Amino acid sequence: MKKLLILLCYVLVCVACGSDESKSSEQPKRLEESEQFQDDDKWAEAEDVPFEEYSLDGTNAEWVVTLDVESQSDGEIVVIHNTEEFESYVAGDYPPIDFAKKTLVLAYGMESNMNYPIKQGLKYLQERDYAMTIEMQSSLATLESIWYVAVVVDKLPVNSEVELKITRN
Repeated sequence: MKKLLILLCYVLVCVACGSDESKSSEQPKRLEESEQFQDDDKWAEAEDVPFEEYSLDGTNAEWVVTLDVESQSDGEIVVIHNTEEFESYVAGDYPPIDFAKKTLVLAYGMESNMNYPIKQGLKYLQERDYAMTIEMQSSLATLESIWYVAVVVDKLPVNSEVELKITRN
């Protein structure tokens, strides 16, 4: 009986966490259409902004962020224009970014059910306004988890604002 219970727990954890093997070989992807915001006028005319996903996987670096308790599930977003700013969000040996030509957009938050991001996109709304869309996959696990989404884009103006839109499945 005890062995059966342990086996059942193991299977539930495996199913809830899923497999990350397919993610490691994926090429950077771009959101072609923001289905969840098609009805909104500002999204109908918004342009996709090309980006490359930025990951610390496979390095000894890790994200170092402070979560505001009130906005944990809403997520936070930061637009990073230079190495000094970037180093306040990461520790360790990280993959280089040419901040003379590029900007990093970092979104992060905490989920109560191990939800994790599966799709992201960046839209140009107007003048210096952008929006990052993140689609979260639900999980049956009841553990809290911190998620991160980082993308590198061509240099954005320093006073650009990026709004965060999160949808959950």
